[in-house]
Amino acid sequence: MKRKKVIFSVIGILLLCGIVGGTWGWKAYHRTRQPVDLSANAIDVSSAQLYHDFNTDEEKANQKYTNQVVAVSGTVADVQSSNGAVAILLDAGTDAAGAVNCTMANPAAPIQKGDQVTVKGRCLGFLMDVNIVDAAIIPSQNHK
Repeated sequence: MKRKKVIFSVIGILLLCGIVGGTWGWKAYHRTRQPVDLSANAIDVSSAQLYHDFNTDEEKANQKYTNQVVAVSGTVADVQSSNGAVAILLDAGTDAAGAVNCTMANPAAPIQKGDQVTVKGRCLGFLMDVNIVDAAIIPSQNHK
């Protein structure tokens, strides 16, 4: 009799943990990100400087840029499109092994390799490339 109580208690606890964990996972998966306020002040930086900051001292760069709105100016190194999502890679300089990867919030006007652009978005940090999300191309004189 005692053994059955223990087994049912363990099964009940596991079931409860599964329900709580499943609910949390479902909510986390379906959570929407807050869009970047393009009228907000941004940290102005060139793509080469942003990449250099992360590549030389990632901890300091994380404190300065991560989860901040940044306005990154640079030369388009590549434009990638996948499943309706558009990402623009900004050149990080001649000695850089990576780039600044800007995932666009909405597909923008046609951008071509070699174009000079300013992209405003939220910096997520560094993982081989500096990653900017919810980005939009803005006129370079209006990004303050």
